[in-house]
Amino acid sequence: MTITDAINRTLDRLDVTKLTPVDLSTLDLRQLELPKFDLPKFELPKVELPEFPNIDLPVDAERVAGWVRDAAYVGVGAAVVVGQQAEQRVRTLATTVSGAVSDAVATASETVSARVRTIGTTVNTVVTDAVR
Repeated sequence: MTITDAINRTLDRLDVTKLTPVDLSTLDLRQLELPKFDLPKFELPKVELPEFPNIDLPVDAERVAGWVRDAAYVGVGAAVVVGQQAEQRVRTLATTVSGAVSDAVATASETVSARVRTIGTTVNTVVTDAVR
C-alpha cells in the first residue's frame, strides 16, 4: 500500500467539516529547546611518583605519565565530538520530519480539494439534471 492509498483510505472515512485547520508555516524548529550537554571540566591531578632507584629503562615515568595525561585529553575530546555529532543528527532529524509533515499536509490538502471539486461537480450535475 502506498502512502497515497493510505491517505485516500483515511480521507474516505474522514469528515472534513470537523477538521481544525493547523498553520504549520508558523512552526519554527529553531526555537525548539534541546537538552544541552555540559561536560564537566576535567583537571587531572599531578601524580607524585615515588623515587625509584636509577635503572636504565627505555622510557622514564614522567614520560609515561605524560602519555596517560594525553590519552585522557583525547578521551575528553572524543566525548565532545560525539556530543556535537548527536546534536547535529537531532537537527537533521527535525528538518527531515518537518519536511515530511509539510509534504503530507500538502498531499492531504490536494486530495481533499480534489474530492471537494468532484463532489461539487457531482452536486451540480444532479441539480442540473433535476431541474430539467
